[in-house]
Parts: sequence; structure tokens; C-alpha cells
Amino acid sequence: MRNNIIIWVTLLAVIFFSNPASALEPSDLEFPCDILFPEADSFSELQGELPHYKVYEDKNDKEIAGICYVVSAPAFSANIAIMVGLNIDHTLAGIRVLQHREAITRMIGDFLREPFFYNQYKGKSINDDFRIGRDIDAVTRATVTNQVVARAVWDSSLQITQAYLPTIEVSQTQEEETYAEEAKGLDRTNFLAENNFIILFLLLASIVIGTVIIFRFQRKSMKLIFKNLNYFTIFTLTALVFIAMLSLGLEKRLTLILTSIITASLADLGINYFKNGKIFFPSTAIIIGLIIGLLLTPTLPLYIPVIVSFLAILSKHIIRVNNKPLFNPAGFGIMATLLLFPLTLSWWGGTSKVSLIVLGFFILIKLRKVQHIFAFFFAYVFLALIYTLITNQSFSFIMFEVFSGAFFFFVFLILTDPKTAPIKSKAKIFYGIIAAIAAFALFLVTPNGFIYGLLIANIFVPFLNKRF
Repeated sequence: MRNNIIIWVTLLAVIFFSNPASALEPSDLEFPCDILFPEADSFSELQGELPHYKVYEDKNDKEIAGICYVVSAPAFSANIAIMVGLNIDHTLAGIRVLQHREAITRMIGDFLREPFFYNQYKGKSINDDFRIGRDIDAVTRATVTNQVVARAVWDSSLQITQAYLPTIEVSQTQEEETYAEEAKGLDRTNFLAENNFIILFLLLASIVIGTVIIFRFQRKSMKLIFKNLNYFTIFTLTALVFIAMLSLGLEKRLTLILTSIITASLADLGINYFKNGKIFFPSTAIIIGLIIGLLLTPTLPLYIPVIVSFLAILSKHIIRVNNKPLFNPAGFGIMATLLLFPLTLSWWGGTSKVSLIVLGFFILIKLRKVQHIFAFFFAYVFLALIYTLITNQSFSFIMFEVFSGAFFFFVFLILTDPKTAPIKSKAKIFYGIIAAIAAFALFLVTPNGFIYGLLIANIFVPFLNKRF
């Protein structure tokens, strides 16, 4: 715990007290400015005290359309070199990360070079706030790297604009408030102040709808939520949705969640009615929809959560062994969709570790037989230790990167699925160890290691049930 606090204090100190990023002349980097300005007719020579290229869209090179430059900013492992395109109207033509050595990208994938990451900067005005989780999407387990890029782009674009483009007024107060709130996490307060009516309405609507559903289908008191594992899991996931939205904002996330839940529920109701001629309350489908919504990146087009949720429910009903689903439905839906589309997981449901751990322990208490959870946890810690010793990396740093919100979300809300886990205690232990080995090994080469590792472990469940 102390090591994590030291790491965060150090990182925040770097963000607050390091010199503002400035445009630097690259040594061995190429300047592919045409990527950011595909309609440009020509570019000037590299010029200025803040080295940059002027962009022209007319053949006479008289009208400047924008400026292209590279900014270098200190990050975790080394400086990040970012090419920035700035339009004449003070909006960004786009950015591209040209060079970096961030260790986190070896674990969750090189998101810095993914379209979902750099496309969100295109068209942004330098008057925007550039706040992580608000107008810049948060990337779970890479918050500091994301902040470094956002601040570097914002600071340098102000410098370039004020030096070479028509003047624009940005007060010092705005600059100080923007980064103080970003680093200190004060967005929650602002979001509540600006959107308290929406939040209160959603909370009240959820309580009313939940009460009606429980009384309509079960005819029991509200205590059922805390007695039934499925209902308590729905309660936990819904709480995590609201907690994450208070921090990251409602934009796109609410639509993503509702799309996933509605698709999963309708698919489950339809298949159940086709098979049994009856309609059952789709509690499992709601859980699947919530998990999928909390995993997917909110900027994905809406047909993605529809496809993922539908494939998840389909696998739940079709791919079965001994009358039980073989694969974790949400995991299978994500894996199957990855074969069809470029899919990005942000794990934004893991925003609040404290909430995850507290609510997660209540889920473990209800499960009672949780040998696979502890087996996975200790096996994963052991593998992380071995990895740090072999690669000569700081153990505290690796632990900080590995045991993130995504890790706890996976352990408490995905791995705990009782229907795809073995029955006997010994089988559960082996299941947890297999999942840990597969997840950690794949985690080093793909950002979807947790999901793939779980699906591999699922394959062994029928054998483990027979063996033990």
C-alpha cells in the first residue's frame, strides 16, 4: 500500500512540477505530416524557435492552413514523442505518437497508436479542457500515460498558437484549474454539480424499476437482493456503473450499458421462449449485459455491444456441457467479436478499486466456495514476482500495473461465475491456477489476456469435474 502511494505521489509530482511540454526538433524521427493533413498541397521547411512545419493548401504557398510539429514530454519510462497537427482555427487536425517506451503497453497493448486513442483528439479546440474521463477517454491502468499525452498536446498547442497563429486568450486560471482537477480527481464534484438532476433521476428510476421488477416477478421483499446471488451481482454492477459515471461522465457510457443490457435480455427472453415456451426474468442476461458494457470502450459504434451481447447469450444456450454453459458468456462474446471486428476493452467498470473490493468481498461471502478465486490470486502474484525477477523490473511497479481496477473487476465479477466453474473444491483450485497461468502468459502479449485466459480455463472444467 505504501509503495503504491509513493508511486502515485511521484507521478503526480512529475505531472505538476515538470516543465511544460514544448515543441522540440526530433533527431531521428520522421515527420509524416501528410497523415494529419491529407489535403495539404505543400509543407514549408522546418522553422522557428519552436520547430514546426507550416501547412499550405494552395499552390502559391500563401495561405497557411495549419502547423505540424512534434512535442516531447516525460512519461513513465522515457519521453513520448507526439506529432501534432494544429489547424488555423485553433482546432487539432490530429495527433500521432511517433516514439515511446511505455512499459504498460506491453501488458495492455499499444493503445497509444490505436485509432480509438488518437482519433479522439481530432477536431478538439485548444479551448477545450482536455480532461481525462470527460473529453478524453480514460484508459484503465494507463491513467498517467494518458494524462502526459493530453497535457503535452494541450500545452504545446497553446505555445504554437500564441507564437505562430492568430492570438487566442487562455487565462492562467483555466490552465491551473484544468490540471489541478484532472490530477486531483475533482471531476466527480464538478460532474455532480453540473448534472445532479440527471444523476438523481437515474438513481430514483433505477430504485423504482428494481422494486417493481422484484415484486412483479418474485413477489418477495427487497431483502431478496441480498439473498439471491444474481440480484446482488446486478446490484453490485449497477453500483459500479453509477460510481464510474460520477467520475468519467455519462456521455456514451449510459448508451453503451443500456444497449448491452437490452440486447442480452431480449436475446435471452427470445431463446428461452423458443426452447421452453415460457418467459423467465433474464437476471443472468442482465448481468452479462452489464459486464459487457463495463468492459467495452464507450467510443465503439453501437453495433459492437449488440453483436457481443447477442453472441454471449447464444453461447450460453448453445455451447453447453452437462447442461451447463462451457464458456463464460461475456468472455466468449468478446472473443468471438474480436474475430470479426477490431475491438478495444477499456475496463472502465474498474474505475473505483475500493468499491470493487468491498462489494466483491460480499460476493465471495455469498459464493462460499471460492477456492478458485484465492488460487488464481496467489498464482498470479507468484507469476508476477517471477516475471519481475527474470526481467529485472521493479516489483512494486509491476504490482502497480498488474493489480489494477481491471484485475479486481475480473477476479470479483467475471471469474466468480458459478455456472462455468468446477463443482468440487480441488477442481476449483486447479481451475484457478490454470486461469492464472493462461491469463498472465497472454497478458504479456495481448491486452485481452484476462478474457482469453478464462476461456482456456473453461475448456478444462469438464475434465476437472470428472477427475475430482
